Amino acid sequence: MGAVSLPSRKYDPGNNYSLTLSGKEKNLRRPVWVEIDLGAIRYNFRQLKQLVAPAHLIPVVKSDAYGHGLIPVSRVLAEEGALFLGVSELDEALKIKEAGIKTPLLLISGFEREWLKEIVRGRITPTVSSLKELQILAQEAPKTAFHLKVDTGMGRLGLEGKELDLALEAILKEGLNLTGLMSHLALSGPEEPFTREQIFRFKATLKRIRDLGYPLPLAHLANSAGAILYPEARFTAIRPGIAIYGALPHPACEKVLRLRPAMKVLSRIIEIKKVSPGQGVGYGLLFRPQRPSQIAVVPVGYDNGYLRTLSGRGWALVRGKRVPVVGSVCMRALFLDVTEVEGVDVGDEVLLLGSGAEGDIRAESLAEAAGTIAYELFCLLGRLNSKVFIEG
Repeated sequence: MGAVSLPSRKYDPGNNYSLTLSGKEKNLRRPVWVEIDLGAIRYNFRQLKQLVAPAHLIPVVKSDAYGHGLIPVSRVLAEEGALFLGVSELDEALKIKEAGIKTPLLLISGFEREWLKEIVRGRITPTVSSLKELQILAQEAPKTAFHLKVDTGMGRLGLEGKELDLALEAILKEGLNLTGLMSHLALSGPEEPFTREQIFRFKATLKRIRDLGYPLPLAHLANSAGAILYPEARFTAIRPGIAIYGALPHPACEKVLRLRPAMKVLSRIIEIKKVSPGQGVGYGLLFRPQRPSQIAVVPVGYDNGYLRTLSGRGWALVRGKRVPVVGSVCMRALFLDVTEVEGVDVGDEVLLLGSGAEGDIRAESLAEAAGTIAYELFCLLGRLNSKVFIEG
């Protein structure tokens, strides 16, 4: 029960995912819950900071901090000395401001004209990714500090070619307050020729702008993979995302840096069925055991973010033993074959994701089984279920 008791240090993020129930009440009322270890986030931040020094960290907290809780995570990262917090929506920035967090905010995914009053009032730093955004900024808030996003090969957001030429011309002509340059890497593996090409392009653009008279104190290209695997991509700052939360963007990263997963997803067995050989289980009766079996029902399904593609592919830990997900994942239930678990009983805790005292289920491995990425699992499981925050 210790793993699911409420923490001695509580956070009130002002959102509906904050739990104040006692441990017993919580387990009775919540069929699935997510524990976020803020101590792991501190640890991961410090590991990255040590690795990339003297470069600064601009951790990305978009999408509810990858499902880990926007306000509690932002507060921890602010305490640890993040240079900026990276957000993708104005609403995220305003929530952080309203929580009293003083760390500067970088709006990394562009902006709308209607946002500028709040951006200026909140001293939020916008990112300009297009000529249209540059024009809006010049018209509405010409003194506002901003970062310029260039497209070095990702093909998503950012200026390039002739548009970049026109943007730099306008910035010089209008005397706009350009304080940073950024781009984004498309590939996450080691020894990627295209990643090195992107680094080269970014470096060339940075030199070009500095030669025009802008000192550009901040230049940031590297995401988690870039920061870990390509020292030359670190420049003056990095923008780590997934690594802050304890997952690796590529297996090669583990040789460089050891991280602690921050998210744990837990539930309990609500029923155990004795199933005869050949008897079908679940929708479509897809699972038919070849031996007398014990099949546990767990009240977690795709409505909770546990993907249906994990039907017959996922696994969990019960009493420290790895057990397979069998049959189809339902909207609010899944099945585990617990035949080999000695003493298994209704009420037993089930670890669906994360690290426990008797083993772990890595997000990267579970995501691979589901045909997706750890980012998606975090966002779905974290945002669709109630969270408890601990300082591990």
